[in-house]
Amino acid sequence: MPEEKIVLQGSLGLETFDPATSNWKRWLRRFEAGLTVHKVPEAQKVTYLLHFIGPSAFDIICDKLAPEEPHNCTYAVLITALAKFYAPAALEIAEIFRFQTRKQQEGETIKDYVAALHKLSVNCNFGQYLKTALKNQFVYGLTSKRAQSRLLETRDLDFEKAIQIAISMELSETNALYMHPGTPASSIDYVGAKTDKKPKGAEKAPAKYARGRIETSKPRSDYVNANDKSNCTCFRCGGRHLANKCKLPRDITCKKC
Repeated sequence: MPEEKIVLQGSLGLETFDPATSNWKRWLRRFEAGLTVHKVPEAQKVTYLLHFIGPSAFDIICDKLAPEEPHNCTYAVLITALAKFYAPAALEIAEIFRFQTRKQQEGETIKDYVAALHKLSVNCNFGQYLKTALKNQFVYGLTSKRAQSRLLETRDLDFEKAIQIAISMELSETNALYMHPGTPASSIDYVGAKTDKKPKGAEKAPAKYARGRIETSKPRSDYVNANDKSNCTCFRCGGRHLANKCKLPRDITCKKC
């Protein structure tokens, strides 16, 4: 009878499962990959699994299988019980809601934002629509309005192209900040963009200039009423009327003449 191969403890090069920091499904993939690489015999899989799941998960599996002892169960039974506890079926609608409300956070890089969207899309079951959903949410959630506008006007935009353009603009803004220290990022973000802000000194026009009229600050009573003869003196005859109403011949320019 051939001697059964014994794999030394820790030779899988894998840390024990930590529910606080590890994803069960992904950790299990790494664990099974280690079993395959090191050619662990089928009879030893249960022993290795119970060792590498760590103390917290071991207590969980003992409670769930009681009064059955975990060592007496098959490998398939153990991983099924652990999956039900650490990786329950996600609510698709809730997962999609989390995905569609995820926006780029203040100070978050484009790469980190993309990674977050990828992670949230895992349980959304987008299928063939995945790349389109990622692209749409990526553009919608960008904090840079300049980058967002550039992407919206780009034809035949796909997810990879959107990431490339956004990263390029992010780098250009970062380099501009290094070249012009003390300049607010918001100023660089809107260089060349139209603004509704009025230039300094462009105050609101006083009421006397409103609606296209130019009015003097003097009361209307100070104006000379052209129809009021008592306020007029004819330069031809000196009478109390306008010169165009004077009865003297028009060749007379003044009374003295």
